[in-house]
Amino acid sequence: MIKQPPAPTGAPQYDAMLAALVEHLCARWGVATPSWVDEPDRFVEPWWFMSGLSSLHATALVESPISFARHGVFICDGALSYA
Repeated sequence: MIKQPPAPTGAPQYDAMLAALVEHLCARWGVATPSWVDEPDRFVEPWWFMSGLSSLHATALVESPISFARHGVFICDGALSYA
């Protein structure tokens, strides 16, 4: 399911988030990460804080898994458990 890159969503932050999630899950399950996650359009600038609350930005900077931070997407601890 992850070998082929998904079609662009039209929203750079969601394309980056999807790549970050695939990278995160591959690392967790010990599966080879597909090369498409490193394509330039899978990174977002300016950074995207998924919470939308500026008061949580510092927390998200600290708690984001490395795969998400690498793609410019920042989430708070536990965000993946209730998604």
